[in-house]
Amino acid sequence: MDDGNLTKELCPEEQDNADEQPPVLEECCACDEANALLFFWAFVLIIIDEWLTHFSDIIGASHAADFKMWAYDGFASEGVRSVAEHGATKKLEAELKAQSGKIRTIIKARGLWYPNVNGKTFAVFRVDRKHHVMSALSMLGPSPDWLVGVSSLELCLKNCSWLASKTINLYPWDAGTSDGLSYVVAQREASNPQQRIHKITSSFPADPDSPFFDPTGAPMKPVARLTITRQRLYEK
Repeated sequence: MDDGNLTKELCPEEQDNADEQPPVLEECCACDEANALLFFWAFVLIIIDEWLTHFSDIIGASHAADFKMWAYDGFASEGVRSVAEHGATKKLEAELKAQSGKIRTIIKARGLWYPNVNGKTFAVFRVDRKHHVMSALSMLGPSPDWLVGVSSLELCLKNCSWLASKTINLYPWDAGTSDGLSYVVAQREASNPQQRIHKITSSFPADPDSPFFDPTGAPMKPVARLTITRQRLYEK
């Protein structure tokens, strides 16, 4: 029975799964803008040469849902290639600036190097109803072209609010731009033709030279974690 009073729709509580991303919304109905904290840390890492192993500077953006900085199973841009092969972020940053109408904040965080490769790094960024997803990348090095990161992580909720916190496990991705199975950079050769960005697992590539290969096929442990936490809301 409708008594004429205002009613509030409650969204069902979802169980958080650090291996899954929420679906991207076609539209975000949030009225407020939000500041968010990106927190990145490595907690499980296969070390071959401890003093060389690193995560490069993190580059990312909060952006519109119809923009892709990079995509799972997509092809790497020149900027993404530069991050994957060399840990260099300038080309990708230039690509983001060229799409300024789709970008709210360009995200930058310092990389993690020996002796702090298992340390932590962070950045702050802002989201709004037009720029309600975020993407970020870092090179796992030394390597031919391995990346960790997220693509189009949705931060807006269906009830017109912002996600309070979300943790994502990060696994290595092969950028598909340079051939090679191991950390040894001398083995790098340009992939011809260029391959799609694909996930590295304990069974793919199925080669003992891969540092992630496990003949039992046991699930891989993540090499890093990314947590996004809402910090403050701003009325518009």
